[in-house]
Amino acid sequence: MKSIESVLEDYDRMIHHIIHKYHIRDVEGEFFQEGLIAVWHAFQTYDESKSKFSTYVYSCIARRLLNRIQKENREKDQFQTWLDQVTMEDIMIEDELDIDTQMLIDIQEVLSQKQWCWFVEFILRDQSVHDIADKYRVTDNAVKNWGKYARPKIQQMLKSKEYV
Repeated sequence: MKSIESVLEDYDRMIHHIIHKYHIRDVEGEFFQEGLIAVWHAFQTYDESKSKFSTYVYSCIARRLLNRIQKENREKDQFQTWLDQVTMEDIMIEDELDIDTQMLIDIQEVLSQKQWCWFVEFILRDQSVHDIADKYRVTDNAVKNWGKYARPKIQQMLKSKEYV
């Protein structure tokens, strides 16, 4: 029986083929990683009495990549809904806290959508990490990472725009 390393090497091209077939932009290699995980899963769960291994691997990779696309689309829709409803609320919070509107705009420009979500919920609305995670159906660690990567961006922007 082959080792998992040789199987992963053998199906490397198949992963790239499926990524290309579905016109997936994989700049950071996340979809390729998903493909590797799918190959590993196929290697672990393959039943030779049901189909050829290559057919099973192909379907596992395709299914996993399509599930990832659906998940990302759901998250984008949830964020868009959040962004649509949060804009007016941000202005009201900003008035209550006496924060410069231009500063909020500058901060939003340097943050990703998830980081902006963390900023609004955690900084402006004073919500707990756990409450934010529950609201957006993610883990507490995901929310903490949003903040971890947002803080240096905000600090850099504040220094460069001379808000500090």
